[in-house]
Amino acid sequence: MPNKKFSHKAYSLIEISIVITIITVLIVGAFNGMEMVRKAKLVNAQNLTEQSIVPKIPNLMTWYETSLARSFLENQRENNAKVSVWNDINPNSEYANNATQSTVANQPTYIANRFNDSIAGIFFDGNDFLNYNGAKLVNSGYSVFIVERRMAGNDLASMIGGANYSPNSNLILAYRSNTIITQAHYANDIDIAVPGYSSPITRIHSFFYNRSYGKKYWLNGGINPDGASSLQTTGLLSYSNAWIGRYVSYYFYGDIAEIIFYNRSLKTEERVEVENYLSKKYNVVIQ
Repeated sequence: MPNKKFSHKAYSLIEISIVITIITVLIVGAFNGMEMVRKAKLVNAQNLTEQSIVPKIPNLMTWYETSLARSFLENQRENNAKVSVWNDINPNSEYANNATQSTVANQPTYIANRFNDSIAGIFFDGNDFLNYNGAKLVNSGYSVFIVERRMAGNDLASMIGGANYSPNSNLILAYRSNTIITQAHYANDIDIAVPGYSSPITRIHSFFYNRSYGKKYWLNGGINPDGASSLQTTGLLSYSNAWIGRYVSYYFYGDIAEIIFYNRSLKTEERVEVENYLSKKYNVVIQ
């Protein structure tokens, strides 16, 4: 009898060991499977970027994005790395308009898998910003596309901004409040109602301006603009100290994945093509 009891106990331990091994294998397999899916999604995003319509549309000024290796310095393509340079990948430009920040305390952070569980985000923590050259937007129409995920309902959460207070001397593309988007040249503004913050949600913003129709704005694309003003026909008369993630003393809190500047107001079909590219890349439904 003692031997039988010992055999039964030993057999139970073996069973438990086998079950634990099977569970471990399943967990590892599931994790590896998730990583394979994530990598496949990233490769798809990279292919969409490389084959994008973006550089084929005339007047591309600057293009920042996060899926390609060449968008960042090699040692800054790691999770939680500080970003001192966000490279302009515009292939048509003679001189790259790289966005830079030399002060470590104000550098945003590279965060892996932030968008569509595969594409990195540049995290601005409420004190970070990057410098870029906005001179080509002066006395010009423009089209600006931004893909972001804000992480709070802060007032004046600024995706694009600058340092100046004079009228028509600062391009401000920001959440004026939790439920208002503003497209401003300083003292020359259009405000548009948007859904308030509840959780981080990927959004595509399209900001357009020209002297004929003034300002237009689309949230997640679509046919009709979510906001427009034919009275806002004065363009930028100057724009120095141009920033990403900051307007004067107001900062963005959240992730930005892509910013596309054209120094021209795109045609409807061109706008739709760019928005469709962004929709596929970030899995955002066009409204």
